[in-house]
Amino acid sequence: MLRNLIPPRLQSVLQKRPPGGSGRWGRRALILGGFILAVFVLGHLGVRFLLWPQVEKSKPALEKLISARIGADVSMDDVQVSWTGIRPSFEITGLRFNSSSKAKPLLEIQKISGELSWLSFYHLEPYFHELDFVGAQIYAQRNAKGIISIAGMPIGGKSDDFSAENWLFAQNTIKVSQAQFFWEDLQNKKLNTSIEIED
Repeated sequence: MLRNLIPPRLQSVLQKRPPGGSGRWGRRALILGGFILAVFVLGHLGVRFLLWPQVEKSKPALEKLISARIGADVSMDDVQVSWTGIRPSFEITGLRFNSSSKAKPLLEIQKISGELSWLSFYHLEPYFHELDFVGAQIYAQRNAKGIISIAGMPIGGKSDDFSAENWLFAQNTIKVSQAQFFWEDLQNKKLNTSIEIED
């Protein structure tokens, strides 16, 4: 049925193969496939055995990197990394986003653990296969202009900017237990409230 739709001249061109050309192209495709596979294997081994173990040893550099990336003063008590299956995993205790204006941190998590997704290397920002929060205190605020900030980071400055929400819903699994969410509304002062999440 499909052959009736293709003109006869085009069918004859597609059926003909250049003499002796298939062996060379097959070899080239095999070499290219082997090269791509070798790059992926070497990249995986480099990340697993060289790059990822260095994260645990360089906690101050990691704090500075995260602080510069998100625009808040970040501190951690301890960082431990390992490898689970094909994914890099981590466990952070005492994660805090500190504020210079307030005595209490804008975000405090007793223990956060999870596994990074390989999408992190594609997007060059953290994506998680699994993320687990225990004992979190998160402060959110809406200022007088209506801009919402969570843990000191403004989100949704424009009405059509959904980048923070898109990132949050792109994560595979997020588990939260024993968390408190504090909302301070400077636009409508009657809406100050707190929410507790058991699990």
